[in-house]
Amino acid sequence: MALYRVDYSGRGELAERQQKLGLMLARLTKLAEEFNVAVFITNQMTADPGLLVLFP
Repeated sequence: MALYRVDYSGRGELAERQQKLGLMLARLTKLAEEFNVAVFITNQMTADPGLLVLFP
């Protein structure tokens, strides 16, 4: 997902980005179904989860 965040900036490119994300997700869905595997996608990561305390 980060690749799409960096390559596209602003609302003017939102439609193109969303279209490419949709195609990628469709491919991943097809592969998951064909090979009976799980696909895990996240849009945010941190090296140290202790740095971000959302719920005390």
